[in-house]
Amino acid sequence: MSIPQNLRNEVAEFTAFLDDPDRSEPDQYELVEARFDCLKFTTQALEASGGFPPDDVRGFQEWFQHETNPWLLRSPMVTRARLWPEGYPGDYKTLEGVYANQPSGEGVGLHIDRYFLSRTLAVAVRSRLRRLSELLRLRAAVEQTDVKWLNMACGPCRELQYISPAIKNRTIFCVDSDANALLYAKKLLATSQVGQCQFLAENAYRFANAQRNVKRFGYFSTIYSAGLFDYIPSDRLAIIISSLYHSLADGGVLIAPFKDCTRYETFDYHWASRWHFFLQRSESDFRGVFNSAGVPEDAVRMERDSSGVLLFFTIYKCL
Repeated sequence: MSIPQNLRNEVAEFTAFLDDPDRSEPDQYELVEARFDCLKFTTQALEASGGFPPDDVRGFQEWFQHETNPWLLRSPMVTRARLWPEGYPGDYKTLEGVYANQPSGEGVGLHIDRYFLSRTLAVAVRSRLRRLSELLRLRAAVEQTDVKWLNMACGPCRELQYISPAIKNRTIFCVDSDANALLYAKKLLATSQVGQCQFLAENAYRFANAQRNVKRFGYFSTIYSAGLFDYIPSDRLAIIISSLYHSLADGGVLIAPFKDCTRYETFDYHWASRWHFFLQRSESDFRGVFNSAGVPEDAVRMERDSSGVLLFFTIYKCL
């Protein structure tokens, strides 16, 4: 595979720019951001040309990351997003770093960290946390009897820190395939009064059978996931949504946020970092998933978060 010459030239200029000792000065951030934008325009033109098959474009991205690692890995956040120290992108520590929004690193690495944390989806992830917490607070406020919640791919469970004290016997099943994430979440929630949390080290696909879910747990009043559904192909996602919907008690809700691909650019996740496994889908794609899942159209409510990037679908199980 031959790397396009204009991309080689642009990357050479970009790395030379970052290598300049002046780039470490505190007043250089806007120049660094502008230089990222120049690089982004080059990669967008390359992708939009249609002259390269997807496998070649993916190869260009891998080449780009290899060439820029000596500079971009000076950013702790880009390091996590490129090297996946927990074994997968978007791990609980990376999410906690995005939530905290405190750039770190030395020299130009501090500017690159700031750049990563200021990108559209990083802002949206923080907005998602706020809105998800609000929706869960609303659920907690109306529940009057013993209830069960299911938190899929729970990660750090940060949103549960903001829920009002539990009603009697609220049980929250926090599910994640990463045992370290569960240990972290358990410590984070140790002093909270959100309810009785049970931490389950399991894959989300184990919940793709409603009959089995109900037999094992009973019916849930609330099911949600902060970010899992963006990573599941639509055909498999329809099966899981159907199962979760039929695992709800009457009057229960399924809260499903999605990234709207029409509202962000992929450069920062496919090129600048290695966070490319979430799927590019639009509102109509998500509604198609719900339709394939057999969810009644009038059971679905949709709103955007404050960033405008995320779509929050709330699905109501009719009485």
